[in-house]
Amino acid sequence: MDVSRANEGMFASLHVGSFRWLWASGLLSGFAMYSSVLVLSWLALGTQGSTLAVGVLLAARVLPQLLFGIPAGALADRFSRSHLVLLANVGSGAVIGVLGLASLAGAVGLPILAAGAFLVSAFDAVRVTAGSAMAFDLVGPRSATNAIALSNLAVQVAGIFAGIVGGVGLAEFGSAPTLLVAAVAYLGGAGLVPRGVLAPVARVSGAPVALGRAAIAIVRNRQVALIAIVVAGAEVFAFSNMTLLPSFARDVFGIGAAGLGWFLSARALGGTIGLLAIATTASRWRTVGSFALLAGAFGVALIAFAVTPVLAIALVLAGVIGAAGAAVDAIGQAQLQHAVAEEQRGAAMGIWMFCLGLGLAGHIETGLLGGLLGAPFAQSLNGAILIVLTVLVGAALPAVSGRSRASLKAAPDPTGQAVGPTADP
Repeated sequence: MDVSRANEGMFASLHVGSFRWLWASGLLSGFAMYSSVLVLSWLALGTQGSTLAVGVLLAARVLPQLLFGIPAGALADRFSRSHLVLLANVGSGAVIGVLGLASLAGAVGLPILAAGAFLVSAFDAVRVTAGSAMAFDLVGPRSATNAIALSNLAVQVAGIFAGIVGGVGLAEFGSAPTLLVAAVAYLGGAGLVPRGVLAPVARVSGAPVALGRAAIAIVRNRQVALIAIVVAGAEVFAFSNMTLLPSFARDVFGIGAAGLGWFLSARALGGTIGLLAIATTASRWRTVGSFALLAGAFGVALIAFAVTPVLAIALVLAGVIGAAGAAVDAIGQAQLQHAVAEEQRGAAMGIWMFCLGLGLAGHIETGLLGGLLGAPFAQSLNGAILIVLTVLVGAALPAVSGRSRASLKAAPDPTGQAVGPTADP
């Protein structure tokens, strides 16, 4: 690993050759993920004619993150992370390929769609957990936030094209060809994964940290707890707005499947801009307070999107939502890994994935509210709840910060360095 070549700058981590291969792999798997979610959510909406069906589908996609997130982190601390990312891509490609063939045969009811989404998400839990820890491995702690932001940027860049290609492909050629293209992209991503990157714990001790012990150690870290609360809140009340997006496209703005693709592309474009900003200013996002503030801005953007009647403004706000969401994603991953010991970084990503899994409740709640009271009301309410949550986290920061300083005085860091996030607002 040529970690020493990583330096400062927007694209610092791309100076590391092995990271470039990982980035390219993420580009293809990101395209596959975005385009397959677009097609599956549109098919789900068609099966029942209600946002509740989309909520069920996305809930099935989130459930494996809740069930397998922490075990995936344990795997990433024990086995070769490159092999895990490769196998997860192959598994996702196989499942999406089968769904494409099922769509071609006309056998794509909601149970089959939900089962397929569940399996793909199980593989994604392993791919994302191992991939984020692997990015940290390849560039080192100094450039870790930059690397994670650029890794997520690959997904966002792919999403811009996936939204357009997937929307047009769905409208012009149907669901089966679009899903098969996504399957090929997943397999292509598997072929680009750099080989031979082992988890640090496997190299140093030859034995993984016990799953329960690692999880308890992380949960007892108050700093990690605050980060996890913000991540979970964003998943439940903000990222769950994907459940409502097909309804906004069809019922609010009347722009159909192609319009859904426009919204997804706008979100991905905004996410790209947001991640470039994070990659450039990585050192400014070390505090939990700045993270909570960013999540609060996410909630404000959701409310603004929900209340605007103008399509052009809605597309711009979709980009703002994408930027805020992508930034929250990247900073949450980086802060969690910085806040724990080296041998627990995979487990920290497992905690992050578990928080993503809590979005299961958000998708169901959002789908129900959207079906009963309409998409604009449901999204406005969720945005407001997220804002309140971030304010409460901000109010708790002084007490947590005081306890952290007291702990440091009682047991000073022998290295004298503080590379992780701080609880200071």
